[in-house]
Amino acid sequence: MRLIQISKPKTINYILEQCSLANFNSDENTRQERESTLFFQEAVFTAGRQKLEPIIAGFQGVKDALEKELKAQGNRFKPKAFYSHLCFRDLENKIIDIFGFRDVTVAPHTFLEGYDEKDDDFQSKVLNCWTWLPDETRFPIEALITDDGFYDSSKQLRCHIVFTLGIIRFLTAEELTAIFIHEFGHNIDPALVVVNYVETNVFSKYITDRVGKISPAEKKFLEKKHGLAAEYILLIAGIALIGLILIVDWVSYMLFNPEKALEKIRLLVQKDKSKFTRQESTEAFADNFARMYGLGGPLMVALSKVGNSMAKGRDSRITKEKKRQRLIANITMMMIHDVHKTEIHRVHALIREYEIDLKDPNIPAKVKKDIKADLDILKEVLYQYLNHRDEFQRRINRVIYEELKKLDETAEMKTKKKSQ
Repeated sequence: MRLIQISKPKTINYILEQCSLANFNSDENTRQERESTLFFQEAVFTAGRQKLEPIIAGFQGVKDALEKELKAQGNRFKPKAFYSHLCFRDLENKIIDIFGFRDVTVAPHTFLEGYDEKDDDFQSKVLNCWTWLPDETRFPIEALITDDGFYDSSKQLRCHIVFTLGIIRFLTAEELTAIFIHEFGHNIDPALVVVNYVETNVFSKYITDRVGKISPAEKKFLEKKHGLAAEYILLIAGIALIGLILIVDWVSYMLFNPEKALEKIRLLVQKDKSKFTRQESTEAFADNFARMYGLGGPLMVALSKVGNSMAKGRDSRITKEKKRQRLIANITMMMIHDVHKTEIHRVHALIREYEIDLKDPNIPAKVKKDIKADLDILKEVLYQYLNHRDEFQRRINRVIYEELKKLDETAEMKTKKKSQ
């Protein structure tokens, strides 16, 4: 059993203003200044996957109830009325039982989506999660991390999950649970919270080896300030330069060369200094948290399905191939610079984690069997990316993967030299 105490670090208070990545309570040395803040969440235990079975069943209950209502009502279906269904209370109670939260609210997104019986689909696909501390909190969070996962033994955390019915229909119950676990994984990132623990199993390294390791890229992102005056200046500048932007965009389109774009993406991956590992990245840590529950595969399947859905909508609107390729290349380059990276980065990182686990002689055979099952799903996801139906997207995916493998080989060679 490992005792986790979560409190607000004095050295990174700017996170409270700029980035909602974790739960914080007031430091125990300044109890008279306690505060409660709402945080946005974007997350292998030996029995983690089994522990989550009730939540998976809860999401399945929501899916079943939704299908039943749609079949009965068709275009007369009212999303707002459906959110009063008891299936949501059942899901809330199961999450409370498993994680020890004080309370959980499962609610619709802030906008109401419509349902079209002809297309048999909703308008959007969104799932987000917030966790926060109640105003009357007097004590630091005391959470246990055991062989089957996280539990808030002090029952301090409150949880709010929002989603659209589009995502409920689109993903499986297991995939929905994987996304939820990823989101919650941000909350126990030890680089952003004070952690006291007692090691009891080999999996503790996946939590503790990120202690105090906010990477330079993360720190730069978190410290970025946007004052009101600066926003007005940017707005005015944007309006003044809109004509120039359109001209530059047109020239960029005319000069776009697919081969040069691929080479630029290759160089971006080569020179990227922000390592996408659980030790160096909040997003990689949250991905890995889902993997620790045995849901790394379903998480990446869900991301792949959502990404393909977005691409399908984009391709249906863009008829010119050159314009479509340029958009794909630009999106990829932005993703490489972003904290989330590309899906290739993410699935590659999770596969590496599992491969390391399989070499660990301390991990029981039964657990390794579960690891291999989830690893097979991840490898299938990677295969789909590397053999994407779209030729240009396939070439981009392969370029990124090739460079990541080269970086792995370089890192391994450096490690071997140091050990000699």
